[in-house]
Amino acid sequence: MTNSRLVVELFKTNDVVLLGEAHGIRENLNFVCDLIPDLFNAGVKNIALEFACEEMQTVSDDLIDSDEFNPQIAREMLFSYNAGWPYIEYQSVHKAVWKFNQGQDEKMRILHPSYIYDWSKWNGIRDDETMRQIMHRGHYNLFRADRIGKVLESGEKVLGLFGAFHAISNQPPFEIPDWLGTDQTLGQLLKTRYPNRIASVNLNNAMAGDWDLEISLGDSLTPCQIDYEFLRGHDFSEVTKNWPDPDWTPTPRDESEYWQIIEARKLV
Repeated sequence: MTNSRLVVELFKTNDVVLLGEAHGIRENLNFVCDLIPDLFNAGVKNIALEFACEEMQTVSDDLIDSDEFNPQIAREMLFSYNAGWPYIEYQSVHKAVWKFNQGQDEKMRILHPSYIYDWSKWNGIRDDETMRQIMHRGHYNLFRADRIGKVLESGEKVLGLFGAFHAISNQPPFEIPDWLGTDQTLGQLLKTRYPNRIASVNLNNAMAGDWDLEISLGDSLTPCQIDYEFLRGHDFSEVTKNWPDPDWTPTPRDESEYWQIIEARKLV
């Protein structure tokens, strides 16, 4: 059975299937794009993407229902969530859904389950007080579970692409600290709320653990392509203000250093 069929088959007994990835792998996003017709035929009309924020949901809905695809809008939506993630494939799912929707009476939709963090509140110390100010709308997985839960409660199904750390719905191989109201992954939160309706898939052995399905998308995986137009229309102060996790990757001082960081980043 093909990988596509294995994933679609999970929807016979589940309402949400979460694909758990190691970020930045081109094949992961291509796989989601290729799944679109099969998902639609199986009655799955929602794709939730971790790197898509709720603040841009209306913009996304308008884009994928428009007569002409505007790549700058897709670029802006990704920038708004993560100014340090200039990768073409993370914009490509919107384009693939837009293309599929042309001429369709019923439409596929991209669900934006995350929200925009306020990294201007970063003070150099990763503690609860600081992170509560940065993540001002609560724990990201609780927020995402609420967003996906509303779709389930409307009677629809969802395919999600998230980091493996978030997607695993069974016991993960690590202990999660009780922080900002939960010590559960997104997958666990959904499984607690909606028993027997959630499945998680490990893409390319992204993370060890107890998964419902594990699939490989190829022996040789490739990194996502860099979008060198990503900063178009933005003053660089927008990057420095919104640079995520600066204790993990130091904030670039200028555009030249920005591209040095991106080009040196090892995605696979």
